[in-house]
Amino acid sequence: MAVLFIAVAMAGIVVGFAVNNRRMFTKNKGAVAQVSATPVITQQTAETKEPDSRYYMPSFEGMTKQQALELLDEKGDTAVLVKWSKKYSNTQKGKIISQSVTDGTICERGKKKTLVLTVSNGEKKYEVPDCVGKGYKNAIQKIKEKKLSYKIIYKESKKDKGIVIGQAPKHGKMVKSKTVIKITVSKGEKIKMTPQTQNTPKPYETKTSAPAKTSVPKTQTKKNEKKNKDVDFAGSIP
Repeated sequence: MAVLFIAVAMAGIVVGFAVNNRRMFTKNKGAVAQVSATPVITQQTAETKEPDSRYYMPSFEGMTKQQALELLDEKGDTAVLVKWSKKYSNTQKGKIISQSVTDGTICERGKKKTLVLTVSNGEKKYEVPDCVGKGYKNAIQKIKEKKLSYKIIYKESKKDKGIVIGQAPKHGKMVKSKTVIKITVSKGEKIKMTPQTQNTPKPYETKTSAPAKTSVPKTQTKKNEKKNKDVDFAGSIP
């Protein structure tokens, strides 16, 4: 009986020890989980923080040279070699119209690179050719070579027909493409028509015609002459 009591008591001690250990393990496990869930914050000083060596290439379109250089200087990349070019365009003169390195390109600071910026030189202009004194066909050909348009105005002139006698704008002026050049072409001198008049006699200049002479046969005149002679000697002789 005593032995049974001792056995039961020992079993209870063992069970109680096991339960206590399990509770302590569970509590410690929660504590570990709670500690691991808390973020660890570490602070870096300015001395230990590494600078960012990369940047995005900005867009320079529409800027002036000065504005582009100031923007590029803000990026802190002294290894960029900037080159300039000019091109005729409809964009305002002096404005950047294109760049060799596309905007948004990732660039490394300190790495040598060439950036070509193209600046608008304004709209291209052409010199008006000299057309006066030339045949109109020759003048038209010269106008077309300059990529200009033309309009012909015909006018009477003492110059030969088909010769250019005037133009606008004048020779040497710089104009935009497709500007209309007006050329005045001679169509010759005007022919004056004079009406034909009939010669009619004036009232006080009336002329009278002399009577027509009648011709007498020669034989008849001889007979008349002989008769006249006989008449001259007619009379009595004393």
